[in-house]
Amino acid sequence: MRDVNGRAVRVDPTREFHNGDRIRISLEPSVDGYVYVFHTENDGPPEMIYPDPRLEGGENWIEAHVPIDIPSTLETDERLRWFQFYGNAGTERLYVVVTRDPLPEVPIGESLVNFCAASKDKCPWHPPVEAWAQVQLASKAEVRVVTSNATSGQMQTEKEQVATTRGLGLDQTAPQPSVIRMSAATNAPVLVTILDLVHK
Repeated sequence: MRDVNGRAVRVDPTREFHNGDRIRISLEPSVDGYVYVFHTENDGPPEMIYPDPRLEGGENWIEAHVPIDIPSTLETDERLRWFQFYGNAGTERLYVVVTRDPLPEVPIGESLVNFCAASKDKCPWHPPVEAWAQVQLASKAEVRVVTSNATSGQMQTEKEQVATTRGLGLDQTAPQPSVIRMSAATNAPVLVTILDLVHK
């Protein structure tokens, strides 16, 4: 979460968020692949908020064991470096989807940029029923989870900032992750993490 001085501070996702609060997701995948973030509000229709055609040309490729911030801290426009809470109170649900291969029928990269340029009223992109059903099915797969509250409230370290902006792996001195999620099946093609964020 962005603090009053503009620094990134780890927060427990179960906290309450308010209009004006800004957050980003920091993750480190264990496989090369692709990352997507879908959003629903109060169980409404889903929309894809990452990849975004305004960010890195709509690209969403990720590299194994290299941490990434979503959205990126490298964006020149400060408003594009964070997701921001605004509007009515409710439960904001984020589906963070990591895949080994691109999701079928979901535009990314140049396809997403071209789609949004041609139909601005349809962006953020909304997945069709079939594509969304695949994400929801994957969200029910068996997952092993390890959590730690030891780093909540801690600022993102300089090593972590450098790693996310330069595409470097972290060494053993980096703070431990808040949550580790692993598919129970080692060859699972998709891992879905659902974050319910309370917006008051």
